[in-house]
Amino acid sequence: MQFHNRIMVGNLLVLGTALIVHSVFRNCSYWLRFQLLTMELDAGRLAGRLSKHFVKEWIKIVQHNKLLHRNDTL
Repeated sequence: MQFHNRIMVGNLLVLGTALIVHSVFRNCSYWLRFQLLTMELDAGRLAGRLSKHFVKEWIKIVQHNKLLHRNDTL
């Protein structure tokens, strides 16, 4: 009977440890997924700001070139 009790306690300890490890890894994976999604959103915002900046600069260059060519033709 004492042997069975030791086996039962060992099994419960293993199951408890497995449950703790599983919950820690699950929470870490959720946290890591959240961090990755946050980084993707930040990268998307940065790309959007950069593309807007380059479009504005491109428009300035085109308008400047139009002014230069207009002065040459007059």
